Amino acid sequence: VIILETDRRYAILEADMPSMFPSEVHYCKELLKDMADVDHDHSWIAVSHSFSAPHTWHLLSEQNDTYRPKALDENPAYMEIAQLINEAYRTAYKEAVSEALKDMREAVCGSGSGICGINCNRNVETADGWWEGVNYEGYADHKVSVIRFNDLNGSTIAVIYNYSMQVGVMAGEFPDLGGRVTSADVVGVSSLYVERELGGTAMFLCGATGDQAPIFKCNYVENDIDGRYR
Repeated sequence: VIILETDRRYAILEADMPSMFPSEVHYCKELLKDMADVDHDHSWIAVSHSFSAPHTWHLLSEQNDTYRPKALDENPAYMEIAQLINEAYRTAYKEAVSEALKDMREAVCGSGSGICGINCNRNVETADGWWEGVNYEGYADHKVSVIRFNDLNGSTIAVIYNYSMQVGVMAGEFPDLGGRVTSADVVGVSSLYVERELGGTAMFLCGATGDQAPIFKCNYVENDIDGRYR
């Protein structure tokens, strides 16, 4: 969580998960309003779009008009796991907001950009149509955009960096365990590196990743001799 204050307060809350349902977005906005006095119109809720992290399936009591797997309702054990995951995320949200409030101080900011070649186009044409894979010939956006906030002594408070890549290097690495062992994945490593080198808090904001994938993954699609993916 990063909180900015000028004549009013703004906040960005980013969660490590593939996607977020409207009910959870509303919960996060309410949390920022209650804990940090940030109006709904001045808060942004984002996800890393990481396929190495779990979904948070909403409870029926919170939202009835959005898709949820039937297995959640048919298997109490799955529902219990989903509940535990939701609670873990919500505890983390509260801790992050609390830490951001404690660390607020006067700041100056600057921006820059660079190039990083760890992503590639993922659109692969197969005999059965287009699918996800590694397409070295397709367009890839390698630009990294950065905003850095320093305190008046020059120490880093926070770094926001934006890159177009669907996070999922480790997704599916352990198929014998269900293929969904939770990992902060590549942006966890990059954020830890930024924090170690510069200090402060690093926040990854996912770019337009509809066709941008990691150049190396544990599992990806290749065409076989018949032009079908495997």
